[in-house]
Amino acid sequence: MARFVTALTALPVLILAACESEPRPGPAEQTGTPPAETAVEQPLPQAAEALVHSLAVEHCSTLVADFVGATELLNVQVAQLATQPSADSLTGASSAWRNALANWGGASLCLYSPLTEASLSQHSEWWSRTAAAPALPGFIDALPGYDDSGLVHDETVQLTLANLVRQHQVTDDAEVAFGLYALEVLLSGVATRTAEEFTAVERIEEIPLTEQTHTARRSHLTALLALDLSHQGRQWQGYWTSLTEPEAPNLRTSELLWGWSRALDQAARVARDRSQDQPGLALKSEHDKLYLATLVESLEQWWTETPVQELASSQGLSAEEWQSTGVRLSPQAGSPSFGELHVTAEQAASQLRELSRRLEAQ
Repeated sequence: MARFVTALTALPVLILAACESEPRPGPAEQTGTPPAETAVEQPLPQAAEALVHSLAVEHCSTLVADFVGATELLNVQVAQLATQPSADSLTGASSAWRNALANWGGASLCLYSPLTEASLSQHSEWWSRTAAAPALPGFIDALPGYDDSGLVHDETVQLTLANLVRQHQVTDDAEVAFGLYALEVLLSGVATRTAEEFTAVERIEEIPLTEQTHTARRSHLTALLALDLSHQGRQWQGYWTSLTEPEAPNLRTSELLWGWSRALDQAARVARDRSQDQPGLALKSEHDKLYLATLVESLEQWWTETPVQELASSQGLSAEEWQSTGVRLSPQAGSPSFGELHVTAEQAASQLRELSRRLEAQ
C-alpha cells in the first residue's frame, strides 16, 4: 500500500488591530477579501479522519481479496489431491491450506464483526461456514482407537453439500462439517496424514454407500469443503464490497476500528489460552500461531501510516504508546510466542477501542 503523507497547509492569521477607544469595525466597514486558503470545505480534523478511513478501507479490501485468491488456489490444489493422490499433491494441498489460513488471519481482522444490522444473519452463516472452531476431529474422521468414526466412515450419510449443511453444528457447535478447521482435520489428521489415505474416484454418488471406501470418501469430502470455502471467499468479497461501494450507507471510521478491536480481543483470548496449554481454534497449536501472527501483523502497515499516527495523536492518544504498539505489530525475526501475541493483540485492541470512542464522540 502506498504511504500517504499529510500535506500541512499553513493557514494565514488575520490580525485586527484596534485601540480601546475605537469600536471593532462592523461588516459594512470591513474591506478586502479573506485569502483563498482560508476557504476550506471541511475542517482539518474531518479531512484527516477521512484520509485515515480511506486507508483503512483500502487496507481491508486488499486483505479480503488476498483471502479470496488463497481459497481459489486451495480449491485447485485440493482438487488435484482428490483426483491424483500423491505425496506431492498432498504437500501442495496442505501448503495451500496454510496459506489460506494465514490470509484468513488478515481478512478476519476486517470481517470478524458484522458492520450492519441487516447483515447479522448472513454474517453468522458465512463465518460458521468459513471458520467454525474448534472442530471435533472425531466428528469428521477417524481417531486413534476409533477407526470407524466421523463423516468419512459413516455409511449412512451420502457426502453432498446439502447433507453437510444438515450435519453442520446441528447438535453441538463442535460438530463442524465445513470450513478451514474441518479441512485441517482431513489434510493433517490428528497425528499425520499420508497420500495413501486418499483415493481418486469419479461420481462417488453413484456408488452404493456400503461400497464406498473411506479413502475415496475422504478425497471427496476434502474436495467438497475446499470448493465450498472458495464459494465462501466470494461471498465475503461481495459482503465487503457492499459495505464500501459509493452508494452504500456510510461506514463510520469509529465502527470500522471497533470491529478491528473485537477481532483483536478474540485473538488475545486464543493466544492466552494457548499460552496456558488450553485448546485454541485449530487442531494443532502451530496453526493457531500462524493465524494469530498474520492477524496482528496485517494491522502493522495501516497502524504505522503517518496520517493514522497523526490522527491518533490529535485525539489525545499517546504517540509514544501508539508507536510502541506499531513496533510490536511488525513481523518479528523467528516465531513469536503465544504470550507475546496475547500482549500485542490486547494492547492494539485497547488503543483501537479508545480511538474509536473518541472519534464517535466528535
